[in-house]
Amino acid sequence: MAKLIPQGGGVVEWPIHLRLGTNRVGRGAHNDVSIDHATVSAVHCELILGGESLVVRDLGSTNGTFLDGQQVKQAEIHSGQALRIGSVDFVVEVSEVQVFVPKVEEVAPPKLVSPSGFKVCLHHDDRSAAWQCTRCQNLYCTPCIHRIRRSAGKVLYLCPDCSGVCEVLPEFVKQDKRTWFGFIKDKLDVTKLITKRITRRIDPK
Repeated sequence: MAKLIPQGGGVVEWPIHLRLGTNRVGRGAHNDVSIDHATVSAVHCELILGGESLVVRDLGSTNGTFLDGQQVKQAEIHSGQALRIGSVDFVVEVSEVQVFVPKVEEVAPPKLVSPSGFKVCLHHDDRSAAWQCTRCQNLYCTPCIHRIRRSAGKVLYLCPDCSGVCEVLPEFVKQDKRTWFGFIKDKLDVTKLITKRITRRIDPK
């Protein structure tokens, strides 16, 4: 923050507050700071306010710019110094700009587990998750998964968020169930094999 406090009265009655960046000063109304006085040029000088500094730069004025009585072309201004623009006097007040950064509390991500203990979909907390992305590791329900069938007939299951390949969670992988017929067939095949070996031992021919 910076401001110019007028001295002597008459020309400027109130303190002039400067904004961050370049403040152009002159007699013309188009300037950022307009000073209606005959000794002030139409475009007289610039006051450049940074975060912790203030610099004055004369723009070729007719009656000059002075800092503590010394004419300057460009100089850094400190708080309490006297600034004269033409014949108009000011005392400069500069203070540091304090920036307050609000404290942001870390919020834990929601647990993707239903009260019953089942994992739930990232986008639908009322649906059980059956897929997990191998790239972003997020969990999804089946309707969320994108399916792409390749020319060879293989289907790719892709993540709706990062397009990574998704895999079925272990608890949803279907286990091949052995039928009773298959069980009997396996037993018969084993019996045939044993019988064949015994026959070869008894009758080598």
